[in-house]
Amino acid sequence: MQETWTESGDFGEVMMKHKNNTPEEIWSTLKKAKKILMSLHYAPDGDSLASCVAMKQVLEENLDCNVTLISKDNLDSILSELEYTKEVKFGKGIDEMDLSEFDIVLVLDIGAPNQFVGREKKFQFPDNIPVINIDHHHTNTFYGLLNK
Repeated sequence: MQETWTESGDFGEVMMKHKNNTPEEIWSTLKKAKKILMSLHYAPDGDSLASCVAMKQVLEENLDCNVTLISKDNLDSILSELEYTKEVKFGKGIDEMDLSEFDIVLVLDIGAPNQFVGREKKFQFPDNIPVINIDHHHTNTFYGLLNK
C-alpha cells in the first residue's frame, strides 16, 4: 500500500494518503465537513449522475452539511429529462470553482483528475484541499487524501 503524509487543509490534522481506505474512515472524515463539493465527470453519463445525486441526498439527510453538485457539461437529452437533474448546477466546472470555499471535495466515478476537464487537459487539486476519491474502475489513480 502506498502511503504518504499530507496536511488535510482546514481540518488541521495530519492524515495519511492510502490507496484503499475503509468506508468507516471515509464516513468519519465526511462527518467533519460542513461544505462539500461534488462534480460529475466531463461528458457525464448515467453512472456519474446517479451516483453523485444519490450520495448528495445521503449526505444532506444524514449529516449536518451542504453539498454543492456541479457539472461543466450538460447531460444528453434523455438523461436531462430526469427530475433529479435539478440537484446539479450545470455550466461550471471544478477547475472554475474556488475550492477553498469547501471543507472537502468528494469525487465519485472519476478515477483521474483530468476526467473533470477532458482527456486532453491537465487538472490537479491544490495540496491544501482534502479530496475523497471513490471509484470502481481499475484505472483509478488514487489521487485523493482518502481513496476507495
